[in-house]
Amino acid sequence: MSDITCYRWLLRLCDPEGYGDLPYVTLSGRQAANLLLLAESHGVAGTVARNMKAVLHGEGPERLLARRADMGALRDMFETVDRKSLGEVGITLLLRERARQVIEAMHDAGFPVAIVKGEDFADRLYPQPHLRLFRDIDLMMPRSVIDLVEPVMTSLGFHFVKPEGKYNSDYGERTWDGSTRPLTRVELHWNMITCPSQRVTSSLAYDEIQWAPTRGGIQATPDSMLLIAAVHASISHRFDRLQHLCDIRQLCRGRAGALNAELLHDTAKRLGLRSALAVALQVTAKLLKEPACTQLLERLPRTSLSPVWRLLVSERSLLMPERRFSKLRRSVIREWLKHVS
Repeated sequence: MSDITCYRWLLRLCDPEGYGDLPYVTLSGRQAANLLLLAESHGVAGTVARNMKAVLHGEGPERLLARRADMGALRDMFETVDRKSLGEVGITLLLRERARQVIEAMHDAGFPVAIVKGEDFADRLYPQPHLRLFRDIDLMMPRSVIDLVEPVMTSLGFHFVKPEGKYNSDYGERTWDGSTRPLTRVELHWNMITCPSQRVTSSLAYDEIQWAPTRGGIQATPDSMLLIAAVHASISHRFDRLQHLCDIRQLCRGRAGALNAELLHDTAKRLGLRSALAVALQVTAKLLKEPACTQLLERLPRTSLSPVWRLLVSERSLLMPERRFSKLRRSVIREWLKHVS
């Protein structure tokens, strides 16, 4: 069980560009262990461990730990994190190679395709790509071709995974799993809003994303990356991982390139994503205390948001996403976003 001290340290140490103002209260050995476990669950373990080491090196153990005697145990924890991170990096390297194979095969077959989220965010937003780990391969394709790629995917050793429950061909993605271990999952998206009922008010399809040419294909522009990140954080995941807010912070800092506030607003308005974008920026600014998010919000035409979001997305509801009350709050946020634009 983590406590508020761990959460405050987590929010200060999850910045991939270095830590800022630190909490006044130091950590016990148990709290330091909980902090690293919490960071792992939020996808920021590598960044947090690196910043903890920087605090120890730059300011001394007493700035981080209440008892110097806990240093030995903390070093053991760092070794465990480093081993896990090395394994995770190995998996991402495998995913990168498989993504390259899929993209080449799609291009050979004449199908347009582009990488989004994980690998794209890691390479374009973070000072070291290994600080932004990912678990699967996310690709986008036009709706008109996404159901024609079965021969390509099966030739590469993937098998189709049928959507569960009520979802059918109108679901916004197609999932394909590899036949080898570790599992390689490819999610082919035609719309980042996967749920059909959510698309009554909002959409972010392949043809609605702004693409820029690259040497090997295309990539989303910074404005479209921010819309993808906002949808991913607020609608797809309902603010259940700190990693998604770190993506938004890096985009607001301009790490993928300058943002065009007027174009961003016009696109979000046209696609019914103004509220999702505004809430994602507000939550990131509130929790991470990031000036770049606040400055972007000030440049955007004001979106009328119900104050309900402040009650639903609190520090605790984000940092403890699996608690029953947190799940309820986050579910209400997604339902609310279905009815606003």
